[in-house]
Amino acid sequence: MAPATLYELMAAKAGPLLVHRINPGPEQDNLSFLLRHHLAHYLPNPQELLNVLLRLSAAPQLRAHWQQAFWQAAERECTA
Repeated sequence: MAPATLYELMAAKAGPLLVHRINPGPEQDNLSFLLRHHLAHYLPNPQELLNVLLRLSAAPQLRAHWQQAFWQAAERECTA
């Protein structure tokens, strides 16, 4: 994910971000940044991704918790 895209998603409060696949090259560094700053969850296993999506769809409170955590992390990053 390119930095400009990330900042647009943070400004739109679009989280939580779920990353399933990255391309070789600079995306590895971008993913490391996202994970280090608690801005995304990396789910390379398709079944794990599906399970998380199903859990978030079925549990509004869990989804709200993940959104709130993303918004707080995004706010910290935007003001840093």
